[in-house]
Amino acid sequence: MNGLENIPWWGVALLVVLAVAQLGLQVVALVALLQAPESRLQLIKNRWVWLAVILLTNAVGAIVFLAVGRSPATVDVVSPAPAGDPVQRAVAVLYGTDEPRAVAADSSPPGVRVATTTLAGSSPSTPRRAVETR
Repeated sequence: MNGLENIPWWGVALLVVLAVAQLGLQVVALVALLQAPESRLQLIKNRWVWLAVILLTNAVGAIVFLAVGRSPATVDVVSPAPAGDPVQRAVAVLYGTDEPRAVAADSSPPGVRVATTTLAGSSPSTPRRAVETR
């Protein structure tokens, strides 16, 4: 008999890979079919017909169902995202406010001297703080 024994090893390996890919694609399509509500089915509104198409037409039926057999899911928006800079929103969520905290002048621990200086080339309105420990 002139059958599978004449197929080279790489041909058998290719057939195994294609069979596994087809089976995986069909499983994904079946799970998507079972999870999709009837209202999202397109072209054919009957779930049983889609089941037959996926199972009887091999990978082609699964690809057709995944590509055009269902409508996109709708997302319910509870509240719109707040406007503004995303970094400032993140800071407000993480730290409670996006305003800088005021630090008292005598808030440094004992033994630490804080000196405010203005660096050369910077404007006087943006002082730099240097901290020294004794």
